[in-house]
Amino acid sequence: MDPRFIQAHKEARWSLLLSIGWVVVWITTAYTGGQELGLFGFPRWFEWSCLFAPALFIFLCWMMVRYLFADLPLED
Repeated sequence: MDPRFIQAHKEARWSLLLSIGWVVVWITTAYTGGQELGLFGFPRWFEWSCLFAPALFIFLCWMMVRYLFADLPLED
């Protein structure tokens, strides 16, 4: 089997796991954050699900692309 397909499947699996993780984290923080005011004056659920979680997942995406993805040639 071509090693490019192995790498592509690895990258697809990691991307899918990160996407599922995003949905789980967003739902968890949105529904369990509470109504108290947070650090920036917004409700805590909003800060966690719409400010902090996206920042975390942007960082995780950057880490994934930096350390797990490989630059592969597309020609045969």
